[in-house]
Amino acid sequence: MKKIYSIGAILVVGIMTLTATSAFAATQTNTLRGSEDRVARMEEMKVSHEAIQKATLDGDYATWSKLVAEMPMGGERLKVITADNFAEFSRAHKLMAEADTILKGLGIEKGPGKAEFGKGRGGMHRGMMEK
Repeated sequence: MKKIYSIGAILVVGIMTLTATSAFAATQTNTLRGSEDRVARMEEMKVSHEAIQKATLDGDYATWSKLVAEMPMGGERLKVITADNFAEFSRAHKLMAEADTILKGLGIEKGPGKAEFGKGRGGMHRGMMEK
């Protein structure tokens, strides 16, 4: 009778171990898959952002509006920037790009804690102080 209980206990422990190991492996697989998906989404967002930047600087409202419409909350941006005021929006971005070039020539570059204009995390004075 003791042998039956021992065998039963061993089987129960074995099944529990196998179940726990399988659950852990499944979790790890999903975590890795989630990381890969996140990296792929980030790469897609980077490509989309670059295309939006290019359309903005090129003054191409048709392309810009199509790309922005595909973004989360893009509809909100399209309510503010319209075909009528896109030229000014594009001009503002060109001026910011020109300002970045001038600041870089002065040794003031964008980055964490540096001159991140419009980002609310820095300002020209911070970038200048770190020079």
